[in-house]
Amino acid sequence: MTIIKRRTEDTLIKIGVICIYMLLSINLTYAQIKNITGIIIDEESREPLTGASVTVKGSRQGCISDLDGKFSLQPTLPGQQMLVISYIGYQTIEVPARHNMMEIRLRPNVNELDEVVVQVAYGTALKRSITGAVSVVDSKQIEMRPVSSVISVLNGAVPGLQIIDGVGQPGIEAEVRIRGYSSVNGSNKPLYVVDGMPYTGWITDLNPADIESVSVLKDAASCALYGSRASNGVILITTKKAKKQGVSLQLDIRHGFSARGQGDYERMNANQFMETMWQGYRNQLISNGSSPEEATIATNNDIISKVGINIYNKADNALFDANGHLASDARILDGYKDDLDWYSPYTRNGHRQEYNLSGESGNEKNRIRFSLGYLNEDGYTRKSDFNRLSGSLNADFTPRPWLKTGLSLGGTHQKTNWDIGAAGSAQSNNLSNAFYFARRIAPIYPVHLHYTEDVFASDGSLLHSKGDYILNEEGGKQYDDGSESRSESDAASNGRHLLWESEKNKLWNAANTLQGNAYVDVSFLRDFTFSLKGNISLRNIEDSQYGNAEIGAYKDTGFISKIDQEYKEYTLQQLLAWKHQFGRHFVEWMVGHENYDYKLNFDAIQKK
Repeated sequence: MTIIKRRTEDTLIKIGVICIYMLLSINLTYAQIKNITGIIIDEESREPLTGASVTVKGSRQGCISDLDGKFSLQPTLPGQQMLVISYIGYQTIEVPARHNMMEIRLRPNVNELDEVVVQVAYGTALKRSITGAVSVVDSKQIEMRPVSSVISVLNGAVPGLQIIDGVGQPGIEAEVRIRGYSSVNGSNKPLYVVDGMPYTGWITDLNPADIESVSVLKDAASCALYGSRASNGVILITTKKAKKQGVSLQLDIRHGFSARGQGDYERMNANQFMETMWQGYRNQLISNGSSPEEATIATNNDIISKVGINIYNKADNALFDANGHLASDARILDGYKDDLDWYSPYTRNGHRQEYNLSGESGNEKNRIRFSLGYLNEDGYTRKSDFNRLSGSLNADFTPRPWLKTGLSLGGTHQKTNWDIGAAGSAQSNNLSNAFYFARRIAPIYPVHLHYTEDVFASDGSLLHSKGDYILNEEGGKQYDDGSESRSESDAASNGRHLLWESEKNKLWNAANTLQGNAYVDVSFLRDFTFSLKGNISLRNIEDSQYGNAEIGAYKDTGFISKIDQEYKEYTLQQLLAWKHQFGRHFVEWMVGHENYDYKLNFDAIQKK
C-alpha cells in the first residue's frame, strides 16, 4: 500500500508540473503575439511623423503612423520581430520590436530630400524648394492599404485633412475636407487634378494600384495657380509610368474580410421589455385616476392587447404577478426563440477580392506600361456590394533630346448595389433604413408569421401548436408585416419589414468612364519649355431604383425611377516655362492658357 500511495503522489506531482508548464507556455505565446505599439518622431524637432511606413521585415505585413505619429501592429507569428521604419526624406532604419510603447526617432536624409520630386501646380518641384503647405503620399503607402478609393489612403496620413465616410457602403466616394469647411452653403469639395489635368469624375474610377503619388495642396500659396477652383484645396494625383530600363510583369492578388468594428447599443431582451411595458401601462392608469389595485388588475388583463402578441407559454392574464414581474414559470415558446433577431439575417461578414495585373517595358527613349484590375467588395449588409473593372495604358517617347511626347488611356466600368436604406437613397431617414428599423422594433416581435393559438382538426387532434411557423404552399416561412402582431405598441412599423423590403426593393448605379491624355514637351533656347496637353473624358452614369408594391413605403402603388447622365469634357492646356539655376538660387517663370468645355445630357423618368 505504501508503494502504491507513493507512486500515486509522484504521478500527481508530474501532472501538476505539466499543467504549470502548459499555463506558462500559453502565457508566453500570448505575450509573444501582443500588439506592437510605438510613436515615430523627427530626431531633431521631436515632432511626430504622420504617414511613416512600418513593416515587419521579411513580410508584407505593416501599417502607417497616424496623425500623432503613433502606430499599432499585431504580428502574425510569435517570436522576436524586426521592424523596418521608412519615411520620405528620412533615413530608413530597422529596430527590434517591443510590446511596450516604442519611441522611434528618424534622422532626415538631406541628400535624399534634395532628390525627392513632388507634384505641384502645373508641374513638379524638389521637396526642398517648396515653401507652401504640401503633403505627399507615395505608392508604397498606397499599396499597404486595401481600399477601393485612393482618397481612403489619405485618411490619417495627411495632417489637416478630414475624410468623412459615415455610410460604410463599398465603393462610395468619401467627402474630403482640407483644413475644415470654407463655406456653409457652397461646395467644400477640393479640386482634383490627375496627371496635370482637372478631374471632375468619380475618384472611385481610379484604381489605387495605378497611382504613383498623391500630393495635397493646403494653403493659398500652393493653390494660387488654380484660382477660385482651388478655394477648398487641391489634390494632385499622379499615375504610374514605366521605368526607364527593363521589362517586368506583375500579378497582385488580395483577399480579405471585414466585420463591424463596434457593436450596437445594448438593448432590452424580451423579458425586460415586457416588464417595462407592464410598469409603464400601470403608471399611466394610476395617473389617470385608477387606484394601484385597480391599475394592477387592469394591466394584467390588458397588457397583451397593448403589445399585440404573447410569445410566452402562459395565458394572457396569467403572465405577470402582482408586482409586474413575469411569472416564475413563464418561458418563450420554442417557435419564437430563434425568430426574434432582426440583425443577423440582414448582416454578414464582408468579403473583398482584388486582382491587378501590370506590365512595363522601357529604355532611354521609350516607356510603355499597361494595367488591368478587377475589384469585388461585398459590404457588411447583404444587399451592398461594389464591382470595378479597370484598365490603363501609358506611353512616353523621347524621339529627340529636345522633344518629349506621350499619351495615356484609361477605362473603367463599375457597378454599385446599395442597401435600400443606405444614405444616398431617398429613404435613408425612415423605417426603410434597416438599422433604424432593427433598433426601433421591440424584441418581442418575430421576423416570420407564427400561429398565435393552438390549431385543432375537426376530430380534435392537434394540427399546429402556438408558436409554430405558418408556412406557405411551397412549405417556406412567411414574413410577418406586423399588421396583426404589433398592434398599438408599434403602430408606426405596421406594414413594414426590413428583410422583406430589402429582398424586394433594388437600388443600383453603373458607370462607364473613358479617359484620354496626350502631351508634347518642346525644349528650346536652353531654359525654355513649351508644353501642349490635351484631355478628353467621357462618362455615362445610370441610376436605377425599384420599390415593390407588396410591402413598405410603396405598397399598392410601387415605384420605379431611372436617371441617365452623359458627360463630355475636353481640356486643352498651353504652358510656356522658363527655369534657371543661379548658384544656390532657383527661378521659375511660367505663363499658361487653358481651354475647358463641359457638356451634360440628363434624362430622368419615374413612375409611382
